[in-house]
Amino acid sequence: MRIHLSAAAVAAWIASSSVALAQPAPPPDVPAADEPADAAPEQPADAAPGDPDAPADPADCSDPDKPCEKPAGEPAEPAPPPEPAPAPEPPAPEPPAPAPAAPAPAVAPPPATPPPQAAAPMADTPPSDGGDAKPPETTFGIELNAGVGRRLEGASEGFRNASGGDLGFGGGLWFAPNRMLSVGLGYARLGLGTEETPPLQVSSLSVHRLADTAWLQGRVFPLRGDKAGLFLAAMFGLSWQSIDANGTQLAEGSVFVDPSTSFQCSASDGARLAMGAGVGVDVDVEPNLAFIAQADIQAHQLSSDPADLDGCAQGAGTATVFSGHIGLQYRFDIGGGGGGT
Repeated sequence: MRIHLSAAAVAAWIASSSVALAQPAPPPDVPAADEPADAAPEQPADAAPGDPDAPADPADCSDPDKPCEKPAGEPAEPAPPPEPAPAPEPPAPEPPAPAPAAPAPAVAPPPATPPPQAAAPMADTPPSDGGDAKPPETTFGIELNAGVGRRLEGASEGFRNASGGDLGFGGGLWFAPNRMLSVGLGYARLGLGTEETPPLQVSSLSVHRLADTAWLQGRVFPLRGDKAGLFLAAMFGLSWQSIDANGTQLAEGSVFVDPSTSFQCSASDGARLAMGAGVGVDVDVEPNLAFIAQADIQAHQLSSDPADLDGCAQGAGTATVFSGHIGLQYRFDIGGGGGGT
């Protein structure tokens, strides 16, 4: 069967299709419960092709580029199944566990800081250090000294001075009740020089003299500080002389028959009075050690009679001697009030 469509019918059909496409599609009617969902609407039997009132043919939906609208009565196509989710990517390999770090060296905790001590109350007189300690007041000392002396008189009768000076030494024990006064007992040996007879004589004689003295001494300090002092000294004692003689003498008879002979002898006389006076300085090297320097003049009442010397030689007689000596004195603090012993 061939259907011939006129140009007017084709135009009407295109216009109706355009209007239908321009309007939104109504929601599909929900079929009643007692009406089958796939019941198709009744088509008029007498609808002729090309009739404008005739229902339009269903649109061809095979072409995806052309718009397609389902008839109202047709069921909607089922939604396409969802695309399967992409397979999860395999997890990245875990990084290797880091090597255990070496344990940190143990650090000792810092020492605890002691709490601050409360300041001691200031005394009225700040304590002095050991270098400024007061020297002891009451002391007992031991002194040793050495020096030189010279006899001031000329040679004895019949002699000439070969040597007027000589060496000496001594020592003593000292007691000081305070730092301004000290008394002591001492011993001193002092050379009085050597005397000789003139040369070119038939007989000759050489005599060396010594004076030994036991002294009772005292020192008074008109000036005294903590470290040094100036003192005046006074000495009283007993002195005795000793001689060593040698020489030649004529034998009895004729000088041409019996020539001179040599001899040697030693002797000493008894103790006699001696006294002296001097001045000196006392310097504390330490609180218990002092340096002593003293210069003095001594007078010794000695015998000049050879008989007092066992006939060995003539004695010195009165001897005035200028002497000087230096020494050290070690002191013991017996008062307990000084800087130390």
